[in-house]
Amino acid sequence: MIAALCSCLTLACQLTPTFSTGYDVDQTALVYYDKQGRVFLTYVPLLPYVTMRFERLDESVRIQSEGVESGSGITMGATQNVAPPFEQYYYPNSFARAVGADIAATGLFQKIEYLAEAEGPHSDYVLRGALKSTPLRMSTTSFGLGMAGVLLWLLPVPMAKTTAEVSLDLTLRDGASGDVVWHKQLSRELHRYVSLYTSSAMVYGRHGAFSFNLIPPPSDAKVDHRSLFSWHFEALRRAMQESKAELAEALRDRR
Repeated sequence: MIAALCSCLTLACQLTPTFSTGYDVDQTALVYYDKQGRVFLTYVPLLPYVTMRFERLDESVRIQSEGVESGSGITMGATQNVAPPFEQYYYPNSFARAVGADIAATGLFQKIEYLAEAEGPHSDYVLRGALKSTPLRMSTTSFGLGMAGVLLWLLPVPMAKTTAEVSLDLTLRDGASGDVVWHKQLSRELHRYVSLYTSSAMVYGRHGAFSFNLIPPPSDAKVDHRSLFSWHFEALRRAMQESKAELAEALRDRR
């Protein structure tokens, strides 16, 4: 019975995930996610919580997709779709496209082009970025009571927390002189607490509850809530929202 309760976090009301990147705009080292079973450490008394940490969600999805392509496995009712070509959601590419689309929507520039290569046609300004980190952490608690604490999950109290963070540097240079026009270090964290009754999760992989699973981001997020990449792109959206006014001011100072 206790094991069944522990599995509820990932088994109840599973949602079929999508692979959308980006968000609604206003007019490193691979760590493969293979440790879902760590949640059972909540059975150990005196542990305040158990956390699963990893980076490079795009790489993890690619590996899970290869498994899905080879067979359906244990799906537990959630449809398993093969991911699109890796280049489409590879974070250095998809983040760059999202940032470009967001800045284009501000109307600060007549035209914005995304260039996969460093060299391209002459432009008035060139924006380059460096994606520093995209950590994702999922923590579950049994309130330090071990197996007995798992029974408290039946109460409408927070039992788990998901946290995502995005950290990147953006530099806008004058296309002719190369002078730095604007530089910004963006960093934003996003989190959500869930109870047993709000823990419906996106499940992706061939191993049911032991596949990759992720709850949707907060309800006010302006992303595809069923996307496996929704957390990081919502964090990026919020970080960009706070920085665009500074970009506009930097451009005004040059006129």
